Amino acid sequence: MLVRSTKHSRNRRAIDPANFPIGPVIDAVCTIVEGKVQIDFDQPVSVGGVPVGITVEGSGPIGYVADSQTRITLTYAPNVTVGNICEIPPNVPQIRNRARGYLIAKSTTF
Repeated sequence: MLVRSTKHSRNRRAIDPANFPIGPVIDAVCTIVEGKVQIDFDQPVSVGGVPVGITVEGSGPIGYVADSQTRITLTYAPNVTVGNICEIPPNVPQIRNRARGYLIAKSTTF
């Protein structure tokens, strides 16, 4: 019995999402301001919720405030003090730039 074979190639007219270019990466600088963590970015970002991946001494933030397009302030349950370590994991999904770029992984000791 003859059977027509199934087409196994992708649509060449559509953009393949696997090959879609990711935008430039975002660098961040963390500082302590009144017991909270203030993060300054090198370019404008959009924050789509509390970035739970950014931890200080193993605990995640309980809230955030977008001070400007290049600065956010994260609130943690224990106050942040000198000597604490702030860990920023790679590709935090809540923080992106216009070109779909992600944060660079970083560890900062205050």
